[in-house]
Amino acid sequence: MPYVNNMVFKDQFLEISTSLPESASLYGLGESTRLAGLKLAPGSKYTLWAEDVASRNPNVNLYGALPFYMDVRKDGDCHGVLLLNSNGMDVLYDGDKLTFKVIGGVLDFYFFSGPSPLAVMEQYTKLVGRPAPMPYWSLGGSVWILFLMLSSLKVNASISMKRREFKFNPYEHFLV
Repeated sequence: MPYVNNMVFKDQFLEISTSLPESASLYGLGESTRLAGLKLAPGSKYTLWAEDVASRNPNVNLYGALPFYMDVRKDGDCHGVLLLNSNGMDVLYDGDKLTFKVIGGVLDFYFFSGPSPLAVMEQYTKLVGRPAPMPYWSLGGSVWILFLMLSSLKVNASISMKRREFKFNPYEHFLV
């Protein structure tokens, strides 16, 4: 096992490290647009700081700073770790150790034993809350309603526009 620094506990700075085995595969840490995906790359620093930016920008943080990671081993066993802290932080992943550097607050860790990724997510969402069900209108129903409304508008507009002898296409104005 590699040498891991002791814990640092100052007034506005906290640091704690953990050693990892060679078979560790870490996923998670924040809501971001990493090009590499959810799997953490060894030798990387992940800054957790929530921002309100467009999700089309690569390698930026988004609305949620979620200091949760899942470790999936080669044999399929899995566990998760959550550092419940709302302060900004850097997480350094060196492949053989993981270091949390937090700018304040408390070190409030939660461990989820798994043993499968599904079980870890069940345990995690039981603690932090389950996502709300999607409203039906967000599943595309409103698109069809809008299409039907515009279709009837087109028919009504074309009838009334013929009387005035000019053309009006509502699709040019309402749909991009």
